[in-house]
Amino acid sequence: MALRSLFKKDVVEAELDKEMRFHLEMQTQHNIEKGMDPTTAKREALKSFGGFDKFKEESREAWGVRVVTDLIRDIRYSFHSLRKSKGFSLAVIITLALCIGANTTVLSALYGLVLKPLPFENPDRLVQVFNVGRNNPLGSRSSGSGWRQYLDYQERTDLLEGLALRKPVYKITLSDSSAFKISGQAISADFFDLLRVQPLLGRFFLPEEVNPQAQSLIILTQTYWESEYGSDPSIIGKQIHFHNGAAFTVVGVAPRSVEVFDSQARFFVPYQYHPRYGRYGDGADLWLRLKADVSREVVEEQLRAMETYSYEHAASPEERAHYEHAFERLELGLAHPLADSLSLLEGGAIIVLFVGCLNIINLLLNRAGRKCHELSIRNALGGSKLALRRLMVAEMSLLGSVALAVGLILAWGSLSAVNEYVAILDPLANPINLDTTILISTVGVTIGLVCLMGFIPFELLWKTGVIQRVDSSQRVASSGTFTRKLGSALVVGQVAFAFALLIGAGLLLRSFYQVLAVDPGFETTRVVKARIQFGVLGGIYKRSETAALKDRIVEGLKEIPGVEGVSVSQYESFMPRITENIGRFEIRGLSGDDSRYVIRNMVSPDFLSTMGMRLLDGRDFNQGDTTRSVFVVDEVFAKRFFEDGVAVGSEMALGSGPPWGRIIGVATRANLQGLEQRDGLPVVYYVLDSKKNPWGFTIFVRTSHPPELTMRDMRVKLQEIDGRIPLSKISTLQQALDNMLLDRKGLTLLFGSFAGLALFLSVIGIYAVLAYDVSRRRREIGVRSAIGASRSSVLKMILRQGLGKAGLGLGLGLLASLY
Repeated sequence: MALRSLFKKDVVEAELDKEMRFHLEMQTQHNIEKGMDPTTAKREALKSFGGFDKFKEESREAWGVRVVTDLIRDIRYSFHSLRKSKGFSLAVIITLALCIGANTTVLSALYGLVLKPLPFENPDRLVQVFNVGRNNPLGSRSSGSGWRQYLDYQERTDLLEGLALRKPVYKITLSDSSAFKISGQAISADFFDLLRVQPLLGRFFLPEEVNPQAQSLIILTQTYWESEYGSDPSIIGKQIHFHNGAAFTVVGVAPRSVEVFDSQARFFVPYQYHPRYGRYGDGADLWLRLKADVSREVVEEQLRAMETYSYEHAASPEERAHYEHAFERLELGLAHPLADSLSLLEGGAIIVLFVGCLNIINLLLNRAGRKCHELSIRNALGGSKLALRRLMVAEMSLLGSVALAVGLILAWGSLSAVNEYVAILDPLANPINLDTTILISTVGVTIGLVCLMGFIPFELLWKTGVIQRVDSSQRVASSGTFTRKLGSALVVGQVAFAFALLIGAGLLLRSFYQVLAVDPGFETTRVVKARIQFGVLGGIYKRSETAALKDRIVEGLKEIPGVEGVSVSQYESFMPRITENIGRFEIRGLSGDDSRYVIRNMVSPDFLSTMGMRLLDGRDFNQGDTTRSVFVVDEVFAKRFFEDGVAVGSEMALGSGPPWGRIIGVATRANLQGLEQRDGLPVVYYVLDSKKNPWGFTIFVRTSHPPELTMRDMRVKLQEIDGRIPLSKISTLQQALDNMLLDRKGLTLLFGSFAGLALFLSVIGIYAVLAYDVSRRRREIGVRSAIGASRSSVLKMILRQGLGKAGLGLGLGLLASLY
């Protein structure tokens, strides 16, 4: 009956009328049988029933739908009421929608990149191993595990359910398209068992298939299988060919969940270990799964004891180096570079939400003050407190529903821009979406805020007693005074929070401009850089071919019109967190120091002149230096390790030495690790050995022509030399520096936007309070004008109140920002 009364109201009401008439006719007939005339009998029957409306109300309450029908009636009434107050409705919707959109966007990014749990069984039991040198000057973590450590843990511990190794594989070029590149992971056979996932198609690797002479097998990711092969179920057993002629047989397809660690991974191949790799020398990630009844502390104690034993029985001095070992929970956002920035942005977004809620409460309070007369009449006619409260909440529910829809649309649109931004900062990150968890949280928080903001104005007015009194002027005056005072307090709070947020944004902006003002120490606009990475799996070239090819590339690029210099570096110079090229050194004649570290950069002759770096003393490298050990140091090195600052002529050795080499030059400080790393380690340059065959190198081209033309000519020249050369990351040095500052730029921009939004909401709050105050004091203003007050004096009176509230809020915000 309850459902019928809701969805078939007319039918149920007709049946109820029919039933009431039946009972009336029965009672009337009964009275006639007693001897009454028909007219008197009907009148007495009606008197005995006491009115049909009473029985109808009792029947409706018995059906249990009174609450729903009352709510629907209140919502319908609120809709018509809000249509008459379009300005108020629009202000509330825009305010709440902007707050919801900002918070949902930032929270989605924070959840997607950092907080989202791994999509595997019991992810809390997964642990990652970190091996870090105790004298690491950067204090950064590095996995740096190898096959020996993996086997040691596998054979000698009984506290693990499983463990696995994985290592990124360099991008390779498929044979059917020289421009198409993919990347993947080299894994041990137990990798998928560790994650507790099953193949989507085919099978995973067997233990005997992981060895130095492993057959060429490959597992595709679900994304790659769907996009490149159209979800072809017959892919199993087919071969994928690479440029060097190697063929890999597809044995399986992995589910999309394993792509959570690397969105660019397109395949998995067996881990090919080599006996020459040390215990920590293979640069792989070692992951563990703990047994359910074992604590992480117990596992750490056993594994550290094993590491201590390995120090005492290590076969090489490198493996006898002292390492610190950390065993931390495997998480999606582990040490994510954007974690701190996103946390700070979420704090700013929450402040914006708080300011917006204060603004909405202020607007609702003013509206409730205007509706006091209506609420008082409803209360006098029998309306309960619950019914009046429900009416206020119904209005806010309508506005909140529209604001929620608009806010989610804004968040969805904003995430498209956020994904483009994140793809530059972290290419391995998966796209950020409006996750179900975030949607549920957003809807829940919005419902809570809507109810709270609907309750507060009504409860405050109810406690003052103004709603319970219908008499006239006393009630109106008290309502206006109370509303003005509370509204003023809310505005002061809004301005205080907005100003504190604005100060924080200003400090970020100042810091950003200070970074931009730093001299990088080299030419940025006229130098083009590019990375050539030959790769290790299915590589285009054999290792013995790469040295000669490097020389051909350098000589070929020098032939491009406008090129003034070409040089190469072994390492990827523009990386904010470099660890591979940091090491200890010794200076002949000075006592050693275990904490003495430098950044080592292996470069070709003419590197300094190509980069536009100035020499302060000595000379640059030349072609004759390729066969001897010589060094060029930066000015930080010379000042830090030589009292007189004169380093040229001294001898030094990288590592524990010998062989010893001579310092031939001192160059200006070049912030190759970014403008924010200017206070970091000294830099030592030494000559790239022309006899060694590199896996890859970074090439620098100095040009007098527009960089865009030079980059185009570089691509054409490399195609002429060999169309298979894998060119990537080509840009000017200025573009590279700009990309390194993208996270700071984005943080500053978004935080400033939040501060501006909070300030805008505060301005709306001040306007609402002043507008309400003017409307309530219209009679007073009229009297003042009638007795001679000028327009300017009345305006000053109103502005004085607004400026006073803003000034108090600014003072409180300034005090808050100091802490």
